[in-house]
Amino acid sequence: RKFDEALACYNRILRISPGHKDVLFNLGAMLVNMKRPDEAIPHLDEYIALEPNFSQTYNLKGSALSQKGLDSEALPVYDKAIELDHTNYDAYYNRALSNMNLENYKDVIRDCLEILNVLENDIDTIKLIYDAYLKDGNDDEAQKWKSALDEHFSMSGKGF
Repeated sequence: RKFDEALACYNRILRISPGHKDVLFNLGAMLVNMKRPDEAIPHLDEYIALEPNFSQTYNLKGSALSQKGLDSEALPVYDKAIELDHTNYDAYYNRALSNMNLENYKDVIRDCLEILNVLENDIDTIKLIYDAYLKDGNDDEAQKWKSALDEHFSMSGKGF
């Protein structure tokens, strides 16, 4: 209900002030988070036309494309996000997810390693790299990452 109210408010603002950058971005982000990619993409595209160098917008657009099952189309959009900001680890992770969907396991591993160089204990990335090594048939590397997961979950009192 609150999201619907926020959407209505953003849409009213856009009717009064078309092309309002902050509203376009926030509306696009909200719609991606609500899993409404068909509605999000036009707002994100309009924002990109106004502000072509903001990495996070490309990351959101890539996520919207991925939500539509268009992972191949999402990859160059994530590439652009990373080109604009090589510290946009959300874009690396999302690109890895799209590559996982496309069974490009070596690319998944590349992105996960990039993330883990900085965020070494990121559990979601560790799970993803473990799955990628396992699906790529590299059981030895998968086992190393499984050990890291086991250690993490034994310290937290939860199982993997």
